[in-house]
Amino acid sequence: MKVGILGSCVSRDAFGLHEDALGKPAAYFARSALASVMSPTPFTGVDLSAISSPFQRSVVAMDLEKAFVPWLETADVDLLVVDCIEERFALVVAPDGGTATRSSEFVSAGADISHCELVRPNTPDALARWTAAWARFVAAVDAAGIRERVRINRVRWATEFDGPGAEFPAFYNPQRIRRSNEFLESVHARMEQDLEPEQFWRYDDAELLAASQHQWGPAPFHYTPAFYRRFVQHVTGGPAGGPRP
Repeated sequence: MKVGILGSCVSRDAFGLHEDALGKPAAYFARSALASVMSPTPFTGVDLSAISSPFQRSVVAMDLEKAFVPWLETADVDLLVVDCIEERFALVVAPDGGTATRSSEFVSAGADISHCELVRPNTPDALARWTAAWARFVAAVDAAGIRERVRINRVRWATEFDGPGAEFPAFYNPQRIRRSNEFLESVHARMEQDLEPEQFWRYDDAELLAASQHQWGPAPFHYTPAFYRRFVQHVTGGPAGGPRP
């Protein structure tokens, strides 16, 4: 089973936790909001040498260079898993239309973006740009002949933990969580117009609790082990760790 990921740790982490069942992803495009992924214009003028992590440099470079569509044109995957958690980031739009995702990794590069427009997440402008990007995404997967292989990892930000005593960092306040979930509901509803119901992977409330103990720390999209086990079931079509029928 060859799986490509356009999304976040929400989709990627299960491959590390359950490598025996899932193997490794064929490709992973992270830290990219869809309006940046599908921008026809690369974002130039960013020196990535200040980013110490090779992985972080790589994901920012793929975002800036718009690497996803060229990859998609020859992608050999059984599934393309998409999640929308990276829509939490702002967009940086240059005067020439080049668009970048303002991830923490992008910020660490120290680029001068004073001449650029900043599009805040969860705003009408962000939704309009996402909607236009989704239309380009659908056209791209159709051109590659893989629309039916797309799977939407339909998640939302958690509002509660799986146990007492844990707290979200202050910047994940209830208002931000609510606005983010409203945005996710809007984009998922738009996706439903172009995809079949079985292309959406859903989870129950207990599976979408935040983990009080998580390798990346507390966050509304760092879920409990039950979530990742369910993800394995979605990919394999069987029990976590079991073979695909």
